[in-house]
Amino acid sequence: MKASPRIPKQFKVDRAISDGPFAYWVDGIVNSSHLTMADLKPTAKDLELISRLAYQRDKVGDRLAALILKDHRVAKQLDQGLDKGMASLDKPAPELVEFLEHYENIPDWAYMSDLKRFISSSKSDGVSIAKKIAPPFFLDGFAMAAGFFIGANYPGVGHSIVSTGSVARGSMRMTQTMQYVDDMMNVKDFQPFGKALRSNAKVRLAHAFARTQIVRAGNWDADYYGEIISEFDNLIFLSGLTYLYTFAGKFGIGERGKQALKIQLKAMQYLLGAPKDLVTMSLEDNMRLFVMVVAHLDDSPHTARQVVRAFQNNKYFRPTDTLGGKVKSELSFLTANLFSRVFWGNGMADEIGLNKTYYGLPLNTLANALSEPPAIANKLSPHIINAGVQMIGFAQSVLRLRKTNSKIGGNSATYKGSFSV
Repeated sequence: MKASPRIPKQFKVDRAISDGPFAYWVDGIVNSSHLTMADLKPTAKDLELISRLAYQRDKVGDRLAALILKDHRVAKQLDQGLDKGMASLDKPAPELVEFLEHYENIPDWAYMSDLKRFISSSKSDGVSIAKKIAPPFFLDGFAMAAGFFIGANYPGVGHSIVSTGSVARGSMRMTQTMQYVDDMMNVKDFQPFGKALRSNAKVRLAHAFARTQIVRAGNWDADYYGEIISEFDNLIFLSGLTYLYTFAGKFGIGERGKQALKIQLKAMQYLLGAPKDLVTMSLEDNMRLFVMVVAHLDDSPHTARQVVRAFQNNKYFRPTDTLGGKVKSELSFLTANLFSRVFWGNGMADEIGLNKTYYGLPLNTLANALSEPPAIANKLSPHIINAGVQMIGFAQSVLRLRKTNSKIGGNSATYKGSFSV
């Protein structure tokens, strides 16, 4: 008789979806998409995949991390290899060759075939599609909201990123995370030796170093979480990003923009080391898998609260030495708060420490008015973008006036924003 698959306890197979912490969001998705509750019942194939991924680690990344810890000179070779290729290295170690091979000889099945066709038929100047459709503060807010939940509110993911202490120690992790988001914006940067490849390789290696640190701490519950930063954790994160693909058309980026986004999402999966069966899975199946997993997963509000506090208390990751920069940072936090509330519900947003009001604006009331999750792109973004553009325009006008009239108030040196979400 075949043994039952080993399922991490954070995934509650038999719990009713209505009793789960993400029921609000799941109901919204089912009511406004092709998915049904029957689609969200885990199949034997689903459980086999979850079991395999939950207890599978990135051995290639782990081997390179172990080598770098023994010989720090290998880190410089890694940088050179990512920039100039393995041929530029003098007798690289097998562990380094194995790692670099993944980024230098990308197979067509991963995303290269689609990327080559896209670039050969492109007449664009390579400007980021995302930056064409929304101002930076809006994209920052969206990324933060995704981080609060996809990156922090699920047990295994959240526990792994806060247990190393890097979230609580300072703003470096916040800055690195948002820089990673910036590096993913342009589809052309996913070509060999592009900055998207380098950034993904560094994140993958950072995961390996974190696993080493967590192992040394000796307090990881594998029965509940699965392996440390497992492929199941990556499945949650990457499938969550793939889910965002469903909103692409609503942002008005057109078919070509959707093609670029599809390539970027598949590329991120491959470059972070996801197994082939996930990389080659259709986006529709990937979305269904993500919603099914979330429907049965525990939440982790205590780890999400730490991430929220880190964003609130640490230095903002964009320049804020002008009034315009300070306004943009405030708008980013406002956007993150609203996205979180509309996507996941006011209850969960309150639980992880997001403020209910913002300069007197009742965000919970506003979120209720925009409470249909899949319609967020149509309903929410125009209001935030228009308000943001007006506020930024006002700030820029004030700055221009200050240059010609020293009596105008609002000295940016004494400005104190809320920096709260």
